[in-house]
Amino acid sequence: AIQVYDQALKIDDNLSTAHAGKGHSYFAKKEIGDAFDAYINAMKAGTKDPSCYSNIGDIIVSLEGHMEGLKMYEHALMLNSQHIPALQGKANILFNQQQYQEALHYYQRILAIAPENASVKRQIEETTIQQQRAARQEYEQQRQEQERKANTLWVSFYPLRSNCTFEEQTTILKQFIACSPEDQRILTAYVELGVEYAT
Repeated sequence: AIQVYDQALKIDDNLSTAHAGKGHSYFAKKEIGDAFDAYINAMKAGTKDPSCYSNIGDIIVSLEGHMEGLKMYEHALMLNSQHIPALQGKANILFNQQQYQEALHYYQRILAIAPENASVKRQIEETTIQQQRAARQEYEQQRQEQERKANTLWVSFYPLRSNCTFEEQTTILKQFIACSPEDQRILTAYVELGVEYAT
């Protein structure tokens, strides 16, 4: 097949379909360097074949060029919004970047096109699990940060509270509540101030 494409290119070196065909042939044979060169020539010739872009995206991603690969997938999707290899490639990059909600969007688009795609179904399950795990981790990090702020505020305020006016103490306590509304130390401080604390 490559010889046929070469003969066609001798007649017209700007024939994008021949360059694309060469690229696909090399890509199928895993001759990545030659596939890459052929795809570049196809792009220069103005190919409208989305597989040229998705396959070269795969090549670039395999060389750790994720952002450049992402651009190739996006270009393929501009040519064909239902091009599954490009949807898959983009979803995989988003998954690896921990952008789980966006990744799910593209995996689900694949499933809408190919409902029997078992691999994508598994990937959706895995992405959902990772998304939930990331949400729990984010919540715990926020909780710990709020607790740290509350402790810092309490340590700096409580021993010196007698030097503060009533208004200053209540202002600081409101800041403390914003950091840690469930903290029992708030109730203690309000009792000492002689003010009712409504939870």
